[in-house]
Amino acid sequence: MLKAFTPVCTMLFAFMFQLERPSIRLIAAVGLIAAGVTVASYGEGNFSWIGITAMLVSMICEGLRLVMMQSLVAKRSFHPIEALFYLAPAASFWMLLFVGSTEAIHIHQDQHLAHVVAHPIYIAASAVAGFGVNAMAMAVISLASALTLKVLGICKDVGLVLFGVAVLGEHVTKMQMLGYGFSLIGLV
Repeated sequence: MLKAFTPVCTMLFAFMFQLERPSIRLIAAVGLIAAGVTVASYGEGNFSWIGITAMLVSMICEGLRLVMMQSLVAKRSFHPIEALFYLAPAASFWMLLFVGSTEAIHIHQDQHLAHVVAHPIYIAASAVAGFGVNAMAMAVISLASALTLKVLGICKDVGLVLFGVAVLGEHVTKMQMLGYGFSLIGLV
C-alpha cells in the first residue's frame, strides 16, 4: 500500500523539473489518493523500519526515474521505442551489477541457470511481456505524463481490491473501504 504514495513523489519531481504545473486541483487529487491509501492502510500490524525505508527509497527512485523518462521523451522528442533503446542498456547494467553482487552465488549453487536452459520458451515469453510493459509505459508517458502512468497504476490497484471483494468474496474492513473511497474520489 505504501507504493501508492509514488504519485506524490512523481508529482513533486515533475514540479521540480517543470514538467507539470502546480495547481490546487492536481495537488488535491493526488493528496486525496494518498490520504485514501493512508486510511486503507491504517492499523497494519507488520510494521518494519527497514521495510519503510526500503519503500521510501523505492518510491523516490521510481518517481525520479519516471520524470526523467518523461523529460527524455518530451524534451528530446524521442519515440517511446527509441527512448527504450537508450534506457534499456543502462537499466540492464545496473540490474546485472546488483544481481551479480547479491544473488550470483545462490544462482550458481542452486543451479537456477539450468531452469533457464530447460525452459527457454518461458524465458522468451517473459522477456517479450517485459518489453511490452515497458513500451506501453513509455507510450503512456509520451502521450500523457509520468504522473498519469502512476495514477493509472493506482486505478488498477483499487480495481483489483474491488474485484477481490465483489467477485472473490474477500474481506475488507469499513476503514479500508473508506480509504479506497477517498482514493476513488481522488482518481476521478
